[in-house]
Amino acid sequence: MTYGEGINDAISGTVQAIGVFYGITVGLIAVGVWNTNSTGSDVASREASAIRVLYRDVGGYPAPVRDELRARLREFTVFIIEKAWPAQRVGNGQFLKEGTQVLDDFESRLFAFEPSTQGQTALHGEVLAAYNRLLEYRRLRIEALDSGLSDVMWGIIWAGAAISIGVAYLFKIDDPRLHALLIGLMAGFLALVLLMITINDRPFFG
Repeated sequence: MTYGEGINDAISGTVQAIGVFYGITVGLIAVGVWNTNSTGSDVASREASAIRVLYRDVGGYPAPVRDELRARLREFTVFIIEKAWPAQRVGNGQFLKEGTQVLDDFESRLFAFEPSTQGQTALHGEVLAAYNRLLEYRRLRIEALDSGLSDVMWGIIWAGAAISIGVAYLFKIDDPRLHALLIGLMAGFLALVLLMITINDRPFFG
């Protein structure tokens, strides 16, 4: 056995050990951020459904209460589409207060209504429950804006990728083109995994 072959055997063992532990770590992180992305999508869909259900339910109120409540819901929906979502794409959606003000106006008008019949009492109770669900889904969406990986986790991910690629440089391969190809394939695969983690890490960003 030549000196070069012995070095390659030692490096291969090190690469395998690093690859196993780094692969497990990155794999668990990838699963976690994928779940975060799926949860964010589900919360957004639930909030949209809650708005639609609430808009339909308040149609049972007498005028002018019905018209006032529906106007507030339309205003809130336009705010989400035209202001909240663009702000979320740059990571600032949680700092907007206009949506809270619109919902406060809706809530004040809703709580001021006094049912005069049993039917209105039943309807009012259902509308209050639907409104509470809307508030819950809205809060979950806003909280999801900050549900990204910590700086420590990103540091571990990038350091592990650098070490994995750096160790591959230590292999003794006579053909430099083959050596470069192997390193390029490893770097390309790690780049794809890191891209997937980056995209799914913050579901409303970008």
